[in-house]
Amino acid sequence: VDVGAEVTNIAKEFSGLAASRRATVVVDATATPPVSMRPDALRHIVLNLLDNAVKYGPPGQTVRVTVRPSDEGVMIAVDDEGPGIPVADRERIWRPFTRGSTAVSNGGSGIGLTIVREVASANGGSTRVEASPSGGARFVVNLK
Repeated sequence: VDVGAEVTNIAKEFSGLAASRRATVVVDATATPPVSMRPDALRHIVLNLLDNAVKYGPPGQTVRVTVRPSDEGVMIAVDDEGPGIPVADRERIWRPFTRGSTAVSNGGSGIGLTIVREVASANGGSTRVEASPSGGARFVVNLK
């Protein structure tokens, strides 16, 4: 899979839903080595992260998606302008049916991040969440 091209296409397809929530998605993808995974697996990861970003971020925000080569293969980062994820919640939110303490009730089952982590792991990758320079959360997926 050409991760940059796939992520760009997924973001374009998602842009209508983002616009309906008054959000904009911007992708910055550089050339990366191909990753051995099914395109639909990558799609599950990216759509879950984009959906969470627009669901829990403020109206009018810009969600930034970055795709870069990394020491581990390919890094995908999704930055939002929401409330962020407190350090105490950063591991807990990956568990099924769990939400962070700053998440407002916008529907959903709390399973999306579990899917992201499991799909990434099944494809030799890793996941983490950290503070975004834009003030919200940055979800990072590394794929091999």
